[in-house]
Amino acid sequence: MGLSATSPSPSHSVVTTSELLARHLHVPTLGPGGRCPASTGTDVHTKFFTGPSLGGGPVRVLLADTGDVVRGNVGLFPSGAPRWYALQTLWYALPSYRAPFVVRAAKVGARGPIEVRPGADGTSPGVGPLVVPVGPTLNTFDGYRTLPGSTWVHSAGCYAWQIDGATFSEVIVVDATMSSSRSG
Repeated sequence: MGLSATSPSPSHSVVTTSELLARHLHVPTLGPGGRCPASTGTDVHTKFFTGPSLGGGPVRVLLADTGDVVRGNVGLFPSGAPRWYALQTLWYALPSYRAPFVVRAAKVGARGPIEVRPGADGTSPGVGPLVVPVGPTLNTFDGYRTLPGSTWVHSAGCYAWQIDGATFSEVIVVDATMSSSRSG
């Protein structure tokens, strides 16, 4: 289940990342014993990346984790950063979407840290949202603007990313559990 809301917004050339960051988060809520409303996705195959992808808007996330990722269920493994677990992500904008976007996140149904922006070395969490301005990324191929990285969490749980762009706002939810084995 993907949650999405379309917000009226200015044209692509007018909206700023500051305006996108000012939008309210609209992640789902869970009551006691509530079930994580994990998003479903599809397998994506391009010349440059392949794998299970979640989201139906112009910006999506490809996950390179274990579990039934197409159904929004992912396995967590320890990262190189003490006390953090990493979800391996590749954020990508479809070639038709050239405007800025931001990615923020929250733990659903409980409090807990989650970081979507990499630290200076790229292998540990940073602080704050992922902010992508207009224009190509370092990894733009055939019009796909891509940003490889990770999302860092402290524990298993239900997590939501909110992606805000010039003409859309979408929430993608994953149910993250501790994994007992790593597949390659």
